[in-house]
Amino acid sequence: MKEFNNREIAKKHAEYITGKELRRYLAEKVKGYVGDSPTVFDGAVGSGQLEEFVNPAHVIGVEIQKGACRAFKENYPNSTVENMSFFNYKGDVNADCVIMNYPFSLKFKELREEEQTNIQSSFPWKKSGVVDDIFILKSLEQTKGYGFYICFPGIRYRKAEKKLRELLSGCIAEHNVIRNAFEDTGIDVLFLIIDKE
Repeated sequence: MKEFNNREIAKKHAEYITGKELRRYLAEKVKGYVGDSPTVFDGAVGSGQLEEFVNPAHVIGVEIQKGACRAFKENYPNSTVENMSFFNYKGDVNADCVIMNYPFSLKFKELREEEQTNIQSSFPWKKSGVVDDIFILKSLEQTKGYGFYICFPGIRYRKAEKKLRELLSGCIAEHNVIRNAFEDTGIDVLFLIIDKE
């Protein structure tokens, strides 16, 4: 699998490489909940490395980095990717599942004005804080059933995600803390499975 990892650009977008063991773990969970060869939506798809062991029938991706989009198309020539900010994406997908390792803790007020406006058109209560919650809520609109997320553990307790916790009450199928999940940072992550039903 070809990976795109320009660390200077990636740091700017709060991106890190998801380790292979976590990718395999995710694939096992997807297979258990959704089955083999699902259609997948990923709003921060990068080069598609997160889907490596999932064996997706088709991936619909959104990615802000052009180089990562090129690598994605080499890895998944029959899939589609939009080169843009996820917050500007207006697609209407009905994928079997969402798989995302979104950039952690991006600040709402540091986003472009267009991104802020688009967020507030769907989530009018969002005016500040980080946008981890918006990555999750917006991407869930693109699946008919399940969301598999690698998240910053702070979504369990930060004030910024209080509304997220309220909205997802009763929809959490699993949540597990995972250590040493990334190749280039030692932060813990929360592995979250959401069942919209």
